[in-house]
Amino acid sequence: MTIFKRHIKNIVKRLNTFQKNSEGTAAIEFAFIAPLMLAAYFGTLEVSRLYIAKNKVETVTETISDLVAQGKTTTKQELADIFSIGSKALSFKEDLEYNVVVTAIETQPDNSGTPVSRVIWSESKKGTNKHAVNSIVNDLPPGLARNFETIIMTELYYEHTALFEYFIKGPKSFDRRFYSKPRYTASIPCNDC
Repeated sequence: MTIFKRHIKNIVKRLNTFQKNSEGTAAIEFAFIAPLMLAAYFGTLEVSRLYIAKNKVETVTETISDLVAQGKTTTKQELADIFSIGSKALSFKEDLEYNVVVTAIETQPDNSGTPVSRVIWSESKKGTNKHAVNSIVNDLPPGLARNFETIIMTELYYEHTALFEYFIKGPKSFDRRFYSKPRYTASIPCNDC
């Protein structure tokens, strides 16, 4: 037998042995699958956090609007207390990234009888984005503003930042607007707003 044939026979024997040996197969398969499993896990985590943030924004906006609408009168301090209730529903980090604006809008007919909605007062958690008193509000939903009625409009603005920006790039902005009508009076005055 020549050296070449012996060498070929040796190679074939080793390949057969290698084919039958499965000790490292699981480790190699895990090495291929692990990055995909981790990406799926962290991607699902980020999408879940985004969905939870959206739900929190909706819930906090509706809660603040409802709490203001339950009062007969209000003050800046009472509104600040209501804003802090909204902050409790959010985590500390989220509290820094949101602003809420509560505005009382009254609708009165103009000289031709057409309803005109004007801002009576407006207050904000951060002191920004407030509406000017007596400014006209044109973007109310149709049929919501009727003559001689007051509406409490609550707007919440929130910037959501992902834990792992590889999956969701940059901050995502949420804004929500909710309307309530006063429960116990025709209008809710705020003397120091």
